[in-house]
Amino acid sequence: MGLETFPQLKARIAACGYRLIKVAYRGYDAGRALQDMHNNAIEKRTGLQLEQEAEEQKQGLEDMRQLRVSQRVVKEQENERQLAEHVEALKRKQVEDDVERGRLRFRASVEQEDEAHRAVLARSAEAAAAEADTARIALAIEVERKRGLDELRLAELQALHEKTGIDITKYVVAQYERVDRKIEFVSSSPALPAPGAKVHLHSKL
Repeated sequence: MGLETFPQLKARIAACGYRLIKVAYRGYDAGRALQDMHNNAIEKRTGLQLEQEAEEQKQGLEDMRQLRVSQRVVKEQENERQLAEHVEALKRKQVEDDVERGRLRFRASVEQEDEAHRAVLARSAEAAAAEADTARIALAIEVERKRGLDELRLAELQALHEKTGIDITKYVVAQYERVDRKIEFVSSSPALPAPGAKVHLHSKL
């Protein structure tokens, strides 16, 4: 061991007339009681260190267990959240499908009603057209019938006038107290018309 480590010892020995050559360590031997105290202290420190290490290990295990529990809880919550989102998405999809089906049904119903309304209008128009045609035909038939009757009546009166020379206007007025139409026979000659003479018929309402 170097002498520079013990400068005070070297100076003291030199003062006594000695010279320090080297210092050798040959161990330390304490008393029994002191050694027991030292051993007890070492044992206590070792025990405390072991207890501390055991407690730290226990705390570490507890922390790990709580961490695993927390992770499990977070994972379960995440699974529940995903499940809730999935259920909500299915409900939304169901509502959207119901709305779409309702819209399609309403559209089909409106189209069906429009088609039925158009069919009713078409039938009404056809019926009105048919009724108008019927009325027009009936009116034409009635006009034709009346024209035929008038022509027949006129032929009869003209024949009577040609045979008898009677005033047809007075004759007709005498037959009907209320006259709807007044028919006058006008001859081309001022005298009574001879048989075969031309007669002009004028109808007055």
